[in-house]
Amino acid sequence: MVRATLKRGRVHPLEPLPDTWLEGCDLVVTPATAVQPPADDDLEGWLEELDQLGDPFEEPGEWERFQANLTEADRLAKDHVRRQMALS
Repeated sequence: MVRATLKRGRVHPLEPLPDTWLEGCDLVVTPATAVQPPADDDLEGWLEELDQLGDPFEEPGEWERFQANLTEADRLAKDHVRRQMALS
């Protein structure tokens, strides 16, 4: 069995495909786990579940560190693009 992921409506293998699979052959794809959105009438239950997960930024200063990391990642990405543009 080949593991794959679904992104933007396309199936992307997570490992090499078997050599016996030829271009254009038919495949049967089934989800590894079923993802079910909450029913409209179960929205309250879903919100309760979400609340039980807790605040992802409950440590003091965690939000600030997160923002600083995003800012640094943005700076690094821009520097990389500028270097690539200078090379071309």
